[in-house]
Amino acid sequence: MKKGAVSLLFLILLAGLVAFPVTGSHALTLSVGDVITFQDGLGPSPGGSFQVYKDGQFAYNSFCLETNEYISFNTQYRVVGISDTVYQGGSNTSSGDPLDPRTAYLYYHYMIGDLSQLASSFDPTSSASLGDLQNAIWYIEQEYLGVNNYLVALADRSGWTDIGPVRVLNIKTLNGGNAQDQLYYAAVPEPATLLLLGCGLAGLITFRRKNPRG
Repeated sequence: MKKGAVSLLFLILLAGLVAFPVTGSHALTLSVGDVITFQDGLGPSPGGSFQVYKDGQFAYNSFCLETNEYISFNTQYRVVGISDTVYQGGSNTSSGDPLDPRTAYLYYHYMIGDLSQLASSFDPTSSASLGDLQNAIWYIEQEYLGVNNYLVALADRSGWTDIGPVRVLNIKTLNGGNAQDQLYYAAVPEPATLLLLGCGLAGLITFRRKNPRG
């Protein structure tokens, strides 16, 4: 393969990585109306992590946002919203509770897999560490089981003022009953990035036509 082809292929692969980032525990995209189930994940009770499934396939790992509502494993729930607010609000309010940017910061870095680099005490394969993350989320969201720990201190120093690609997964039982809202990583490829990837593929096709022997 010629040097020009190598450079072009590198750019295409780079565009692909930008368009489809590796997020570790994020596998399937969820939409309003989807029916999901939960399995217990690594981490002490109560709280997460939880494994979320859609159509029998693993979707991603989540954490609780409320301490006064619940979920049951192997029970179907319907996604009724993907928003920036916990619908019932949790134990600190009953009128809706906007997601705190500090919670979004911690969950974002958990999902992209570098939280252990930011907090050396955190181990994503440790049940105790995942309990620390759940307790930090509850503390930031002012839920009564929250614990002010090293992850809260990290989030306080982050300077995040918005929630980025992190959202609240608002769910209900299939008969419309309230259920525990969950965290959700809603990152999707930007249209401009997809266009870049398409242009790269088109460029490769053109290059191969002009250089049939590579």
